[in-house]
Amino acid sequence: MFRSEWDNALETEIGRLEKAIYERATDGVPRGIWMKNEHGVPVKVDEVRDYSDTLAMFTEKARPALPGHGAERGRAIVRHQRELGKTAGAAPVTA
Repeated sequence: MFRSEWDNALETEIGRLEKAIYERATDGVPRGIWMKNEHGVPVKVDEVRDYSDTLAMFTEKARPALPGHGAERGRAIVRHQRELGKTAGAAPVTA
């Protein structure tokens, strides 16, 4: 009984973690741009989204490979991010 409940709890939390990793890699996280005003007080002047290519890469590497979906799947993610303009600030990727 305990083992079954433990396994269910782990599966649920791992699912939540995987979802958060995926969202951070694909949707990004907000990061404020701050400057000091004339009184030296930090003021938020803008916000950008940071995307984690590293999280995306390790998530893809950890996934079991499906036949015919290995390297092409990774290239498709890079192409998709380029189309959305999400690789700004990242090193150029050649596919």
